[in-house]
Amino acid sequence: MIKLKRALGRLIYVFLALPALIGGMTLMSVRPWVLSPDRYKALVEDRRFAAVLESPKLPDTMPETITVSGIRFNGPALVSAMQESLGSADVSRMLTSGIDRFFQSIRDGKAELMLDLAPIKTAIGSNAGQFAQSYLRLAAAQAASETQPNATPSAETQAAAKAAIDASSLSPELLTKAIQEGIQSLPDILRPTPQDTPDETNAVASTQGKAVQSANALERIDLEQIQQGMGPGALSLLLVGLGLAVASACISETELRKRLGSLGARLIPPGAVFAVLGIVPMLFNPARAAGKEASRLITSFPALAEYAHFVARSLSGNFLWVGLAVLGLGFLMSTVHHAIPPSEDIEDLAEGQEL
Repeated sequence: MIKLKRALGRLIYVFLALPALIGGMTLMSVRPWVLSPDRYKALVEDRRFAAVLESPKLPDTMPETITVSGIRFNGPALVSAMQESLGSADVSRMLTSGIDRFFQSIRDGKAELMLDLAPIKTAIGSNAGQFAQSYLRLAAAQAASETQPNATPSAETQAAAKAAIDASSLSPELLTKAIQEGIQSLPDILRPTPQDTPDETNAVASTQGKAVQSANALERIDLEQIQQGMGPGALSLLLVGLGLAVASACISETELRKRLGSLGARLIPPGAVFAVLGIVPMLFNPARAAGKEASRLITSFPALAEYAHFVARSLSGNFLWVGLAVLGLGFLMSTVHHAIPPSEDIEDLAEGQEL
């Protein structure tokens, strides 16, 4: 009978209490930032992000060639020229505007990514001549410093070279004109999310009523209200998990002392896992464990390594505190368990006091 009760208690813990605990702890950990555009904007407005954009190591991470509007640019030289012509504040403003537009699109029921390219277009267009001269100078320096490869270029590389015009072969005036025309051809709002064409829209006209109903349902979503409700929801789920853990401990054991020990043993593992998830990014840079290529890039790019570490710490800090809270509660239960003497010792003490 005792073995059956312990098996039932373990089943309740594994299939009911533990999922509820993990769900509540996860919601409690991500609630401050998962639906907050300000937290994401703070990541791209931080000085460490500006340091990545201004770092001389950034051009080294670019591909050898970049083709834009039929013109083939040297990748590192193009990025270096953009660093000279653009400020990191322009890129940060573009990204913060994109974050605001993305969350607004969720409120409108569309959920699409949008980047406002107008500030970038204005900054490059107004300095097109300086940008062209900077690029030609940097591309010449890049070509002089590189050794010609012995291997024969692939067929795809040769085809791309024939299809595009080498920017280095153009005069500063022609390159300036080409840059201005290319900038003007870009849309003010870039939407990476594919849009429906008119033919596709007509093809789905029969389902327009359902689409309108679905869009109206999404429009009723209030992100601020959801974020405010995540706190009580996470706390309720966490309390349900704690209650189920208590119930499983009470079913598994008959004595109070053993029940407290069993409850502590049930709370320590999830608390320890969340505490480790929170403390590891503070002590180590998790980007180094992403793979050989990522580790090599992080090692050779100190500014990117510092920024990746900053992002990891910013998003995982609450995991540490939630994990420590549950871990502390588990250790408290275990400490009380060890502080209470077994029932046999209590009976011996009572008999000694009577004598």
